[in-house]
Amino acid sequence: MRRITVLACAVLATLLVLAACGGDRKGALASIPANATILGSVQPKRTLQDKQLQDVFATAAKDTPFGVTGLDFVVTALEKQTGVDLRQIDEITLAFVGDPVGAGMAATGGSGMAPEITRVVFFKGSFDQAKIIESMKRGSGRTVNTMSYKGQDVLSPDESTAVAFLQEDLLAIGNQAGVKAAIDVRKGDAPAISGRFVNSFKNLRDPLVKVSVAVPKDAIRNAIKGGTGNGPIQIDPQLFEQVNTIGFTLSKQGQKIAMTLAVDYPTADDARRAREGFNGLLQFFKAFGGKALEGQKGLNKAFDSVRITNLGSQLNVTLFLTPADLKDAIEGINTLASSLGGLGGMMGGGNLPGKRPFGP
Repeated sequence: MRRITVLACAVLATLLVLAACGGDRKGALASIPANATILGSVQPKRTLQDKQLQDVFATAAKDTPFGVTGLDFVVTALEKQTGVDLRQIDEITLAFVGDPVGAGMAATGGSGMAPEITRVVFFKGSFDQAKIIESMKRGSGRTVNTMSYKGQDVLSPDESTAVAFLQEDLLAIGNQAGVKAAIDVRKGDAPAISGRFVNSFKNLRDPLVKVSVAVPKDAIRNAIKGGTGNGPIQIDPQLFEQVNTIGFTLSKQGQKIAMTLAVDYPTADDARRAREGFNGLLQFFKAFGGKALEGQKGLNKAFDSVRITNLGSQLNVTLFLTPADLKDAIEGINTLASSLGGLGGMMGGGNLPGKRPFGP
């Protein structure tokens, strides 16, 4: 009995030592600063293995002004630019710190100056460090600078970009502030993201794609006030004014693709009231959008597939479509966009510039 006790103590001590040695091994979420306002996650390997999703993406990309022809194009372009092969990446996690509303307005040509956005993207999986460094050198056309930040090597192919191999299976690429903020968190010098925002992100579970945005106080209410005008659609601000976070997910459920808008409210009662409002809004679109949707088989199926539910304080608006129906819906949207002046004109047209800075 004494031998068993000694053996058990030895095993326990070994485990504690291993845990202590491996204490620096943290995932992407555990490396994100507490003041992040946008979180996102993509499962590249799973997505690239799905032929139906590749066909849908090719349809969606067909009329974009960027020359994107499908997921293979994205894989090749990113590998050429960064040395990262998405086929070997299990998960990409992104984080932004800053005003998401102001950044969005600036990015889409809205008024006002763009705020300084701290950003970092984590790649978890297998990657070739030498290949990534060579891509940095080729892209910048000069020597890649290396500096030590709190004991972590940080590579800089240009003034604005930072790259850090945080673990053998975790790579961080972002601007200088973003990558250094992640290192601060990993070293225990700054708090990691926690609380309701990150919990709402985790509650989106494990889809192929998910994004969650922390909504600044009164931001949606002010946007609705400024955007409804005198048109036929008057959105009740009460549907949105108490929103904590807004999320989006894309997943495969059997042979169908599910796209969900997830809205987090303060309480379950708020979510139930919002569900009634969203149901009314959906019926309005079905009733008054009939003429515009005539002959649009895919769009009609999309509207018919909408399911509005709530789980606790989270409201979910979900479309369930087969890949074929989703392709039809995308083509219907493109047709409607063309009739309104063309998607290229709406997005500014033009092709991708011939030379881009390193990084996503």
